[in-house]
Amino acid sequence: MNDNIETKLNELLKMKDELDALKSQRTQQEAVDDFQKKQKTLKLYYYLWMTVCVFILLAGIGGLENNSEAYKLNGLFIALVGLNGVLLMKLWYFIKLSNLYVLQELKQLRLQLANQTAAKNQ
Repeated sequence: MNDNIETKLNELLKMKDELDALKSQRTQQEAVDDFQKKQKTLKLYYYLWMTVCVFILLAGIGGLENNSEAYKLNGLFIALVGLNGVLLMKLWYFIKLSNLYVLQELKQLRLQLANQTAAKNQ
């Protein structure tokens, strides 16, 4: 009878270890999924605002086609604002994307460290 109880306890302990491993995999996957959602949102904002800046740039270039000097200066100003917007949007996107990647790596390192300390405690 004791052998039967002992084997059942050993099976339960093995199942607990498997459950802990599955939990750690799931938390890592949730962290990756969360960052992928943030990356998709970031990419959506980037393309949206980049489109707006390109339209401003094209409107300014179209304004350069006028015969009047005042309209040409206004068109040049608008084209420069659009170009500045395009450059700033690219810079903003790459800074935010690198920030997101660094946060994702830190989260994964924290999860690995937590798993290692939990394994040492057992």
